[in-house]
Amino acid sequence: RKVVGSNGKLLDVFTNEVKEYCKSIRDKTQFNAWSNSIDKHVHEWHQITEDIMQRAAKNPAELGAASVDYLMYSGYVVVGYFWLQMAVVAQQKLDDGTNDPEFYKAKLHTAKFYFDRLLTRTRSLVSAMESGADNLMDMEEEQFNIV
Repeated sequence: RKVVGSNGKLLDVFTNEVKEYCKSIRDKTQFNAWSNSIDKHVHEWHQITEDIMQRAAKNPAELGAASVDYLMYSGYVVVGYFWLQMAVVAQQKLDDGTNDPEFYKAKLHTAKFYFDRLLTRTRSLVSAMESGADNLMDMEEEQFNIV
């Protein structure tokens, strides 16, 4: 509700940080695919927020209908941003000749797993959010009591 209440401005506080970070690592070409993915997700996050706010202006139930999927989507993007940061640090440690290379290699493998297998779950969340409130709200209250 706070994001909607601020007309999306509170989201900007965090996503501006993410966009700046992605820009700051453009010279680290091995991370461009992940950085571009996070950047695209941030753009999509703003669009989703705008779409939900527009639908909610006509039907307040749209906020509740999208809320869980919106929070899950947000979480996946935030964690992706954190994995991107960890991967950059891990590569720097490896480049500097760390005493624990296997630990940092594992970080890079885990980041790859996250981007390849987990961040992709945002696709289904977008689909669910775009489906609207009707599929949740059209059921009559009495039908919930049928066993």
